[in-house]
Amino acid sequence: MENNNNLYDPKTMEEEVEHYTGEVIQTPVVKQSGIGAWLAGYTATELRRTALLSAEQERCRAYLAATAMQHTAILSSMEMNLVKANPAASNRFRQITDAYCNKAVERIKNS
Repeated sequence: MENNNNLYDPKTMEEEVEHYTGEVIQTPVVKQSGIGAWLAGYTATELRRTALLSAEQERCRAYLAATAMQHTAILSSMEMNLVKANPAASNRFRQITDAYCNKAVERIKNS
């Protein structure tokens, strides 16, 4: 048995849908009032607030990443200099630098 209820078939559309013709009535634009106006304004305000919050969070993530990279570069350079001065402590210097780097990466990923 064939299914005749296919809304995407042009034949079905012509048979099942009523077509109205006539004049389009232009309605004047009026100021909204009541709960509809309040909700429309509230939604726009919330969208704007959400967009600003998202932009600020992105700036904070970028600042955190840039600062972490600068600190990592400073710590790595410091580590190299300290290893030259005290080779016996090289493992400890590397552990400290790695601990900072790992924590910074974790913070950036979780922000």
